[in-house]
Amino acid sequence: FIKNKDKKDIEYEEADYIHQMREHLRDYNELLHRTFIDIPSLDKPIIQKKGDKNSIRITQNNKFVRRIFHNSTFKEGGRYYGGWWQNIPKEFRREIYINDTPTIEDDYSALHIMLVYDKLGIEYDWKKDPYHIPIEFINSEEEERLVGKLFLLTALNAKTTQSGFKAARSEFTDNNIRYPGKFKDKFLE
Repeated sequence: FIKNKDKKDIEYEEADYIHQMREHLRDYNELLHRTFIDIPSLDKPIIQKKGDKNSIRITQNNKFVRRIFHNSTFKEGGRYYGGWWQNIPKEFRREIYINDTPTIEDDYSALHIMLVYDKLGIEYDWKKDPYHIPIEFINSEEEERLVGKLFLLTALNAKTTQSGFKAARSEFTDNNIRYPGKFKDKFLE
């Protein structure tokens, strides 16, 4: 799929590089088809995310992916979406087995922020969590961190300050973070 800035599907002309990308996607989905991916520690093959009424089904039919490009170009996005493991909470990812073999997940905490600091030549005390930003009206450190992480990552990907603010507010809403009237431009700035 290729989507415009409003996340709507758009039409495009076929080209050799598109056929090649489509073939890679087919190959990847064929590999997934031949691969047994599971969380054997679950009593039932369902995970209910906190604060979300939709459950995630851990099945062999719910593991295929699609590739989505953003901003009306094949140069942006290109991420794979759809595998159930992409949507489960972090604490379950370490319990994934592939073909009855346990997996490991290397977690490169705050990788994007680390890369920005490095590019700017700024030393950072990595004993501190760069995503945790104290916010006076939020009483949960976990929620403060989520707001900080969503905001910083959204800001890094924004073309303009205003689009970043708008995208951050949208991310907050999508993640059920609701403090009406608190995330105005002046605060986010």
